[in-house]
Amino acid sequence: MSIYLDSEGYIPYTYLIGWSHYNKWYYGSETGFIKKANPKNLWTTYFTSSDYVKAFRQKYGEPDVIQVRKTFSSKESTLMWESTVLKRINAIQSAKWLNKGNGGPKFTCVMTGDENPSKRLDVRQKISQKLSGRTFSDSAKEKMRQAKIGLNKGKSYEEIYGIEAAKNLRQSRSSSMKGRKKTQTQIEATKRACSKWWRVYPPNDLPIIIQNLNGYCKERGLDVATMCGIAYHPFNNDGRFRFHLGHRVEPLTGPEDTSTLVENIQQNMISDKKTKIYKIIYPDGIEEIIRGLGEFAKQMGWPSVALYDVKDKICANGEPRKYKGFVVKTIA
Repeated sequence: MSIYLDSEGYIPYTYLIGWSHYNKWYYGSETGFIKKANPKNLWTTYFTSSDYVKAFRQKYGEPDVIQVRKTFSSKESTLMWESTVLKRINAIQSAKWLNKGNGGPKFTCVMTGDENPSKRLDVRQKISQKLSGRTFSDSAKEKMRQAKIGLNKGKSYEEIYGIEAAKNLRQSRSSSMKGRKKTQTQIEATKRACSKWWRVYPPNDLPIIIQNLNGYCKERGLDVATMCGIAYHPFNNDGRFRFHLGHRVEPLTGPEDTSTLVENIQQNMISDKKTKIYKIIYPDGIEEIIRGLGEFAKQMGWPSVALYDVKDKICANGEPRKYKGFVVKTIA
């Protein structure tokens, strides 16, 4: 532990407070220079700047854990260490931590659910009024359209930006990584990730067991980073499974008996358990029961969100709303 004490007693530090009975914790720092940061201030004159800590303290009383974790010689090094710790413990995604941001010099607060002001009706109305009448350029409109319908998903840099722009982008990213050495932890993590077994769910086919996810993605024009993201964060905010061009993937602890997998297909095809069921009524009146509205739209060559806009909707004349003559009704 390094302690820096100038003539005026300025010692920035990081600290930990917690309510062990409720398993609630907060990791922060005091770096103020006008009101001199000093470990002796903790829970005597300094009680954190977090409104979430203040609210929890008012409801449940004083914390039973109050610790000075580390002292520093400058504000910058303090904030950098605070950010490193919060990212390492993934505080903003963990329910046991009261932190809503990862600290650092450019502190931003991440709010979810009802805590997010943009979810409130009055705030959304103000935003709508402010943006009313705003015009966008044709290029901006095209970018928003592509982002909405997912035109760039699974495409290479050359397909998105063009050959010359993609070349420049790759060179700039490559030069920014030169001279940077991986830590031993990163090397071991890469080895473990590459040697893992995976269960992949191809579109409209039985699941398969593979060990080389990178090779699987290259053969099928998939983005391996997106597939890894789906493997470890499989659900959308609405609780449905995520897909990448119709594919899903799950990490396995080891090889799996393929015969057992096929015999228990209903138990292993977990996408069947979560994806909603719909009734599609064709323009000629033929009805079809499907599972996965976005996947059906992709098969028809439509934007993945097209059918969601007409699902269970009724027009002013009382007729079901349609897309290209198709009616969509939710079953379960």
